[in-house]
Amino acid sequence: MEKQKSKLLQKLEAKVKELVYGGACIAFSGDDGSVLLLRLAVETKARVIAVTFQTPLVLEHESLAAQQRAKALGAQSALLPVDVLRDAHVASNAPGRFYYCERMQFEALASFAASYGIFNICDGSCVDTADEERQDRARALRELGVRSPLLECGVTHAQARQLLQELGEAPGAVLSPSLAKRFPLDTPVERAELKLIEEGERLLRGLRLEGCFLYLHGNLARIVARRDQAAGVLASAQDCVDGLKALGFTHVTLDLELQPCEEAGEEPDTAALDQTSGVGE
Repeated sequence: MEKQKSKLLQKLEAKVKELVYGGACIAFSGDDGSVLLLRLAVETKARVIAVTFQTPLVLEHESLAAQQRAKALGAQSALLPVDVLRDAHVASNAPGRFYYCERMQFEALASFAASYGIFNICDGSCVDTADEERQDRARALRELGVRSPLLECGVTHAQARQLLQELGEAPGAVLSPSLAKRFPLDTPVERAELKLIEEGERLLRGLRLEGCFLYLHGNLARIVARRDQAAGVLASAQDCVDGLKALGFTHVTLDLELQPCEEAGEEPDTAALDQTSGVGE
């Protein structure tokens, strides 16, 4: 006997079907929210294109992995290059930069969609995105007429992952924080330093320290790790220090403060689905 769908899934399916009718472009990052949205959109049989932004502030391997996931879901997919550093607000890393970054990306997506005769644009935002980002993103998307069906149905990140499980779909990727966040506010974002972060994180992954992120403070490299990764980082301490110093850093430190990406891994509230509504020297 087929298992009855949760009320939240039924509600979301109806909303997605409404919003993608006639075709839609979906901003696809490969995280839980965008995977859930794309899975439901593909099931409607409407024309759907999964578009992944390719920007200097997103690690290239994550963009390519998102496209592979979109294809696995049976969607037409595309990488959309957007040089967000052409905007002075973004390049200066000033407060409010997220709004300008989102605005520039979704303007490019609107133009891309129109070239295919598509005028419905959706994204996979959830209701519990970090406050600053949620407000800036909501403002940019509202101004451009972009719809966020998960947010409109009150879906949290934890519930998105639970709904993927209900559908028998593997969870989405846990994405790295935007590279703009790797610098202190009001510190200009330089392309050479972005490349340095990418090379540094490639080094960390080579040491099997996936999920550790690199933040820059001048010549100091700050490794941000979950507390359960501390032992792994310390076991590889000398390799981390040697490798990062070879890239040009003079100091390396370890930060164990709880990060938003760690909080995203918490267990979902399954009951809610049935509601109607230092290393170094």
